[in-house]
Amino acid sequence: MEISEEAVRRLKEFRDRTAYGSPVRIGILSGNTSGSVLGVMVDDKSEKDKDYAFGDLKVIIDSDLMAYCGSITVEYVPPHDGACGGGGFKIVAKRPL
Repeated sequence: MEISEEAVRRLKEFRDRTAYGSPVRIGILSGNTSGSVLGVMVDDKSEKDKDYAFGDLKVIIDSDLMAYCGSITVEYVPPHDGACGGGGFKIVAKRPL
């Protein structure tokens, strides 16, 4: 798993606003018109999780999901003035869902 420095900083802010000190999970989100996508949430670690440390940020992911994806890259995309969408986390898997 690779996470850009800016994404680590923003993930820490996200974690601290929701549940300080808890791990951030990369997981499957559904409901998108193009199918399931990877997203971030704050969650507790389970027995099947693989964990990664980026300084004081702990990131967890289900070990089966990580094996399926092969590798995952997380970047932060800032909002653009005048653009339709805001900024957020761009999560790309080597093998898409």
